[in-house]
Amino acid sequence: MFDGPETYPGCLLECYRPPIFLQILGDATVLLRDCIAIVGSRKPTPEGLRAASDLAGQLATAGLVVVSGLAYGIDKAAHVGCLDAGGQTVAVLGSSVDEIYPSIHAPIARTIAGNGGGAVISEFHLHMQPTVYTFPQRNRVISGLSLGVLVVEAAKESGSLITANFALEQNREVFAIPGSIYAPQHVGTNALIKSGAKLVQSVQDVLDELPGFKAAPEEHPSEALSQQELTIAGCIQTGCTSVDLLCERLACTAPQVLSVLTSLELRGLLVRRGPDSFAIVQPL
Repeated sequence: MFDGPETYPGCLLECYRPPIFLQILGDATVLLRDCIAIVGSRKPTPEGLRAASDLAGQLATAGLVVVSGLAYGIDKAAHVGCLDAGGQTVAVLGSSVDEIYPSIHAPIARTIAGNGGGAVISEFHLHMQPTVYTFPQRNRVISGLSLGVLVVEAAKESGSLITANFALEQNREVFAIPGSIYAPQHVGTNALIKSGAKLVQSVQDVLDELPGFKAAPEEHPSEALSQQELTIAGCIQTGCTSVDLLCERLACTAPQVLSVLTSLELRGLLVRRGPDSFAIVQPL
């Protein structure tokens, strides 16, 4: 709820039928800060999840609040990526705040609402379950709160495209990450780019359209690696692309090598090319 006109987010007044009230769990003042929305597919690719998480964290570090819809897939990745970076995020629900949907994301909602993580909000009265009509209503609030909307992955008739259309109506920036012409998850995003959305390949592509925000200096990936991780990564780059070869070259046991490979994979520095084949995806 709002104590007066000065506490109502001014950008929301540009929505179609601005919410008369909002139920808010968490820090209501976060709604008055500059926000960026990140939305996308509920069935994303691993690359889409990584992009949403990484960009959310980088945008949060640049000083923006990340807004999304707490849905499966890209929305969840955006919220978690923002929180992991120490930022604040807003989850806009298509249900009431006492009926978190999907229920499996209730722990994320509690994290957002507590300890300065941001706010969970809804314009629906208590005990309201989500319906096919409440999500489009929710989407206009997501875009309305934000300076721009970044669509990570979206199929041809994705709800994320509704959010992007609301953003255009509200004179907001629209950003989209390009993808394969053969992948259904990218039909919507590629169409957005074709119609004028800004193509995004890095966080700077977003920040260039938002004066006053700068990306934090990037740390080189190798700075956070142990000597053993650097050694194994170096061996892979020179052609040792199987566990047996690495064990032979380094005189290590298979469990030791596999542990390091898993660590590099989780950091996004290594990908599996086959059951026993690996490649480094970022130069170290």
